[in-house]
Amino acid sequence: EGIIHQIARYLSECGINIEAMDTGITRAAMSGTPLFNMKALVVVPPEVDRQDWQAALEEVGYQLDVEITVAPAEKP
Repeated sequence: EGIIHQIARYLSECGINIEAMDTGITRAAMSGTPLFNMKALVVVPPEVDRQDWQAALEEVGYQLDVEITVAPAEKP
C-alpha cells in the first residue's frame, strides 16, 4: 500500500470525498533528490470536525514519513 492508497483510505474512512488529485515528482533544491508530491481537492462533510480529521491525517503522514499540509481551496 503506497502513499496515495493510505491517504485516500483514511479520507474515505472519515467520509471525506476526493474530487480531484494531481501527483508528480519534483527535485529537492540542494540535493536534486526526487520528491513525491500530491495535491488533492477534497469535500469534507460539515459534520466532520476539521481539527479531528486534520490531526489524524497529520499522524498518517508521520507514519508514512511525509509532510501533509491542509489549506482551504483557492476560489476561482
